[in-house]
Amino acid sequence: MKNIVKIREIGDYFLEKKDYERAFYLYSEVYNQIWTEIAIIQNGINNFSREFLSFTIKASIDFRKNFQLSALNSTFLREFDLDLDQMLNEFVFIIFGRLQSIIYSDEMIHKFTQAMIFHEFLLTYNLLINVIETNWVAVISKYTSPILEQKRLKTLLPLIKEQEAKKIIIELAPKLKNTEWKILNNLILDYLVLTNQSNSHFFKEMRQNVQNYSFRYKKTFYKEESESGNNYTYRKYERHEKYEEANYSNYNSNSYSKSEQKENPEIMSEEYKSIYYGQILGLKGKLTKDEVRKHYIKMISLYHPDKVSGLGKELIDLAESKTKEINLAYEWLKKRYNF
Repeated sequence: MKNIVKIREIGDYFLEKKDYERAFYLYSEVYNQIWTEIAIIQNGINNFSREFLSFTIKASIDFRKNFQLSALNSTFLREFDLDLDQMLNEFVFIIFGRLQSIIYSDEMIHKFTQAMIFHEFLLTYNLLINVIETNWVAVISKYTSPILEQKRLKTLLPLIKEQEAKKIIIELAPKLKNTEWKILNNLILDYLVLTNQSNSHFFKEMRQNVQNYSFRYKKTFYKEESESGNNYTYRKYERHEKYEEANYSNYNSNSYSKSEQKENPEIMSEEYKSIYYGQILGLKGKLTKDEVRKHYIKMISLYHPDKVSGLGKELIDLAESKTKEINLAYEWLKKRYNF
């Protein structure tokens, strides 16, 4: 399923035309496929961790944390032609479109439990707000466990109760109040109105985060015209856009674009290389040379051939790629800082 962006855009078209059932079908096709790939990777890593790293909890946790991102990025690129950041952007719009399709459909709004609806809202709030310092798959995995059957998604198991989900939503909602994603707060109020909960405590709490609330408030996200002039793609949502600006605005001092620098270390500016290679080794803050070396040893050991020999050719190749990347980062830092 390479064309998930196109499928999502067709879903957006049907949503705009108020054909909610067709929009929901398209969003759900992509939604389920993304969850399926996440579950396959998680199960494979968890099985390996239990079999080979059960002797130490810390090693098991470190392995899952560091290998999961690389495996998911590789899988998303292969299956969807999107990297992790691009997939995050699509996933947010897919969940959001799916929620709108359910809530504004006279039939579907009664087919899904309230617990499921609030769980989807919880995922969306977290993806918009809590993905700056950690990976987005880890964020949603705190609240959801995907269950597979014959390598296809069977169900999503919520890991949090409805009341707790509402509590977290109330805490997160104010952070979107003055952003373009305030529409999410509005949408949840629409759901409560349509399900006769406008007198509930939850409605009153959420109402404080929406100025001049009006039912079925319409917000159109900015669109950008492609180079061909024929197609349009949604602009990245505000939180993610700010994140990318913060990461790259100071490093783009040469003539190359952000994406070109990110994909090819050879053309990066020196300042960007320092940040980029430091992230590969998991470096944060001021560190001594010995501490940098310890980080290097820790990272390189995660991808040792003995640890991945039973994981299949794709993950073995990925481990080899990560090993080269880690060695390149360490060698550059040694030369740059004379150690």
